[in-house]
Amino acid sequence: MTDKEIQSVVDNRYQKIFELSPEAIILLDRTGKIIDVNNRLYDWLGYRPRDIIGRNVRSVSFLTSASKVMMLKKFSLRMLGNDVSPYDLFFVDKKGNEHIGQISSALIRNKSGKIISDLVMISEVTKQRQMEGDLKKFQLAVEGASDHIIITDPDGKILFANKAVEKITGFSRKKIIGQKAGSKLNWGGTMENAFYDRMWKTMKTKKVPFEAEIRNRKKNGEEYDAVASISPVLNKKDEVLFFVGMERDITKEKEVDRAKTEFVSLASHQLRTPLSTINWYSEMLLDGDVGKLNKGQREYLKEVYKGNQRMVDLVNALLNVSRLELGTFVIEPEKANIVDIAKSVIHEMKPQIEAEKIVFTQKYDNTIPDMMLDTKLIRMVIQNLLSNAVKYNSKKGKVDIKVKQNKKKKLVEVNISDTGMGILKGQQDKIFTKLFRADNAKERDTEGTGLGLYIVKSIIDHSGGKTWFKSEEGKGTTFYVTLPLKGMKKKEGTKELN
Repeated sequence: MTDKEIQSVVDNRYQKIFELSPEAIILLDRTGKIIDVNNRLYDWLGYRPRDIIGRNVRSVSFLTSASKVMMLKKFSLRMLGNDVSPYDLFFVDKKGNEHIGQISSALIRNKSGKIISDLVMISEVTKQRQMEGDLKKFQLAVEGASDHIIITDPDGKILFANKAVEKITGFSRKKIIGQKAGSKLNWGGTMENAFYDRMWKTMKTKKVPFEAEIRNRKKNGEEYDAVASISPVLNKKDEVLFFVGMERDITKEKEVDRAKTEFVSLASHQLRTPLSTINWYSEMLLDGDVGKLNKGQREYLKEVYKGNQRMVDLVNALLNVSRLELGTFVIEPEKANIVDIAKSVIHEMKPQIEAEKIVFTQKYDNTIPDMMLDTKLIRMVIQNLLSNAVKYNSKKGKVDIKVKQNKKKKLVEVNISDTGMGILKGQQDKIFTKLFRADNAKERDTEGTGLGLYIVKSIIDHSGGKTWFKSEEGKGTTFYVTLPLKGMKKKEGTKELN
């Protein structure tokens, strides 16, 4: 192969590399005139090679004035053979949008070693620089925060961790930075992989904050409870720049809550004996077992009896809540038919339904097989939901119960609908919270406890099911409960719910 043929092969390879490069490339002669440019510059800024080849860098329109001065200064140093570190310039595309490019270059010499041109490579770093700028602002804002705060790139690589991370976990920031957040790492994660998968899916695809209670591990092996809140930071194009994760250690709070729950459990248990005594003697007096009562005495005694019954119900509810929170309650599934359970509850509530003149409809899928159910707990769930549907309905309102199965999803579903007052839109996210009652519910019934729905959700969650609702103020509410067709999960414990 002749020298000419060799040079032709080299030139062809150079041209292929030149055109296929992911970076914009500009070839300058010693005077700063553009000799060649690849198509990447057109893709990026909208300028075709023919628009700029032959022009001097001083006269191009794709650089800001300050960037032209900077580039010429650096170019002069390069022509003297000096090394120049990569630097940033501001570019302007044909539409007037500003971009940032990082410049690096390679000198081209002839056979005698004389510099004949400069190969300038431009890497677009607009998003990266924007992220770095925003990241710096966040770092300044959160460095002294008492909560554990980390910042990651869109792929979850940790870019920053504040001082509190070291204080809470015992791991140095040097150890943490560069690792992947939200996985079973050797510096903290203890949750199941499915949890982390769900977390990243929520943030990356839905681009919404993710909040959850988690359990992490410190460097010394000690585990702690925390509330984690992770939010995506988006640019104007709705693209994720980075994620900000905040974590608050709630171990002590949970210990205090547990102590409170144990106290409520103890106090409630101690109250049951005197309340039972009051109930027993009230019934004896009302039944005339110890003598005849006049009309006035009977009315007073009825009020005592009713008030005592309300206290008994409250004590039972508080005991149930404490057993749910302490995890001491038991779930003992046995073969039972959920349709039969629903019908039994409705039969018991018939006087209450008729007293309110409720139009009641029922629809059952009688092909639902017997399931492994804790009958007492399922009765409690259906009774709570039906009682609310009746209590917060209008006179002659409608209540509908449906029990059906979804064979495809292998679920059984209980739907209870009413045409009552509905749940205020601004308070719907709190409806399953312990002791919470919507404002319109408190106006209708001043004696509710705000524990019923909390108990319902806790039972269903622990049983492997789900519960949710749809509601419109002034039109009514539908509660949904689903359980797997295989039945409720068995749970060992020491106490039954009342």
